[in-house]
Amino acid sequence: MLVASVPNCIRIIANGAKDLCDADFTYRNLLHLMCILFFGLDSFSEAVRSLIFVQSVSTLSRGAARIPREALLRRCRNRVALMLAESDSPEQRFVLITDDTLVRKFGASPDNCYWFDHCINATMKGRNYLVLVVFDTFTGQCFPVGAALLKGTKHEKYKARIEVLKEQLLILKSSGLGKIPLTADSWFADKAFFKWLDDSGFVFEIEVKTNRKITYLDKKVLGKVGEKRKILYPSISDVACSLKRNTTYSGGAPKQIASGVVRLFGSNLRLKFASVWNNNDSLKDKPFAIYVTNKTTICPSKIWALSRFRWAIECHFRKSKQNFSFDAFPTHTSECAFGLIVLGMFLICSLELQRIDTSARPLGKSERRKKYSPLCTWVKKMIAEAEDSTFKRAVLSPMKRQSLLNHLNGRKSSEYACLKPRDKISRTKTIEKEGELRKEAA
Repeated sequence: MLVASVPNCIRIIANGAKDLCDADFTYRNLLHLMCILFFGLDSFSEAVRSLIFVQSVSTLSRGAARIPREALLRRCRNRVALMLAESDSPEQRFVLITDDTLVRKFGASPDNCYWFDHCINATMKGRNYLVLVVFDTFTGQCFPVGAALLKGTKHEKYKARIEVLKEQLLILKSSGLGKIPLTADSWFADKAFFKWLDDSGFVFEIEVKTNRKITYLDKKVLGKVGEKRKILYPSISDVACSLKRNTTYSGGAPKQIASGVVRLFGSNLRLKFASVWNNNDSLKDKPFAIYVTNKTTICPSKIWALSRFRWAIECHFRKSKQNFSFDAFPTHTSECAFGLIVLGMFLICSLELQRIDTSARPLGKSERRKKYSPLCTWVKKMIAEAEDSTFKRAVLSPMKRQSLLNHLNGRKSSEYACLKPRDKISRTKTIEKEGELRKEAA
């Protein structure tokens, strides 16, 4: 890859964020760092070899250390809140999703510690980031609105994951994003956290583990007297198996669902739960997932449909790491790495806002993907257009053409050439042919 000019979509975003630049973080730093994230480059050295217009490695490193993280996140929240205000029914169209993601890193930094990764079912050393996104259920777009770097238990600034999430949710509520429902996985299923969300005015739908004990079901107190007059309460999965099941068709294969209003053991908060089975499961099988919400008037099929949107944040993490190099940042300090993650979130949010359709209607998954292409597909198309404008158009001056040839051949030695030999030969011929055409035209 070799690009000689900044893509127009990046320049539009940078021009809209000029007021965030100052003496420490210049407009040029903002423009170049966003281009590095946009093209998915893994290191500053690769950026210098691939982008003609980029600065030196030391300048890029200093710029990454001075990224205004809070200002960029505030700008994302304000723009998304304005988008929600223009929507007719934001609580039905948008969902707030939260989760954390691990980025593998090794070193002596106190922020690099061991975390449990449920994907590989083992511990992994690295940095853990808590991220919040607003998901558009009509178009399938994700708008990042919050992020925080989690600290390990041995760190001097350690805070529990739930406490960090509470701080982020209060910030979102003050920005006008507290009216849409919140969904998360079972790692955030804490009865004290449920009480705090209900008292703070949040509507939530969160998965719970199937072995949670309950003390109340539909105005009936549960519990059996066991040995030594000790009261034993049943698990939520055992109670769900005794309830009547209905079939729901909320996208995908049909599922069996049962619901009721319960109270978790040690809590007085009334929650409506929905337990889900596959359609071919027997009556003795336990549900594969159970979800609870503090909105007791909601339909059980709506709870299941809302829970399926939670996978959108996993897709957001995947495209951020594969297309925007979130897991390969060329920095060792946590401040620089977190600053680049926030800048990448600002870039993703701005690119999605450029494509938002305010008049969208609910669509099926396959129909929605045909009408609204994923962000990674759209970005790949723009990257290909940027490369084509560099090599296939005879608009380069002799000085620019010579700088491109220097990039192709390697500045100091052939080991540092930015293209493979086959691509280098073909594109060298293209540049030389452009020079001949320019001479003939003159």
